[in-house]
Amino acid sequence: MFLLNAILTVEKAKSNSHKNKGWEAFTDSAIRTINKECNGVVFMFWGKKAEDKAKLVARDRHLVLCNVHPSPLAGQGFTSITDFSKANKYLADKGKTPIDWNID
Repeated sequence: MFLLNAILTVEKAKSNSHKNKGWEAFTDSAIRTINKECNGVVFMFWGKKAEDKAKLVARDRHLVLCNVHPSPLAGQGFTSITDFSKANKYLADKGKTPIDWNID
């Protein structure tokens, strides 16, 4: 599992303020490399902007989960997602160790 935002920095309280500063090329490259070099990776794309990056992933070799963004600006939709259990089922089915998603 690899968690990554499409744009890795922003100005405080200014969503997307560092768009077109080079982060998109970096994160696209990271996704392409993981897609090519690894098998059985779970990619979670949360939000419309992230969903665009799902096209970089070979769905026949990886699990791609797209859902709403967890930001409060996106409303309450994120509270009912099942991505974490889907990810763990996929990992277990591939003989990989499921992720402990609990926060202590």
